[in-house]
Amino acid sequence: MTHPVWINGKLATDAATHVSFFDMGFQFGDGVYEVISTRAGKMFRLDDHLDRLDASMHATRIVPKMSRADWRAAVLEATRASGLKDAGTKIIVTRGEQPPNTSDPRAATPNVFICATPYIYLASDELRRKGIRLLVSQQRGMPPDTLDPRYKHIS
Repeated sequence: MTHPVWINGKLATDAATHVSFFDMGFQFGDGVYEVISTRAGKMFRLDDHLDRLDASMHATRIVPKMSRADWRAAVLEATRASGLKDAGTKIIVTRGEQPPNTSDPRAATPNVFICATPYIYLASDELRRKGIRLLVSQQRGMPPDTLDPRYKHIS
């Protein structure tokens, strides 16, 4: 099954997509992401997710040339193109490639990838109706002085 992927302003099939070896997201995990759920064709809190994505990009100083309207349109286009009514739409923004003969990350052009894939339920319909027992781990995440947990990064 192929999934349409929105890349830097254009829809492509997943078979036609690639990430350059020189993309700093690939080489160093230098990027951010966001995942937005869609159920029964209704996207959940799109603007809140875009706010968090914006905060993550601000924290990492990754600055794609996209307005809020551009982001909304791109997310909606990628999700609609999938034809899915229940989906997880993942946005990945990498710092991108640096121009040749420089190691200045500020000179890189960010890459934006958006793709909606089927939402996968880990429990059956029956178990979800009855209720599912969960265990909340006592293990804490990474301390904020290492990687700030407020931002969703691919590192």
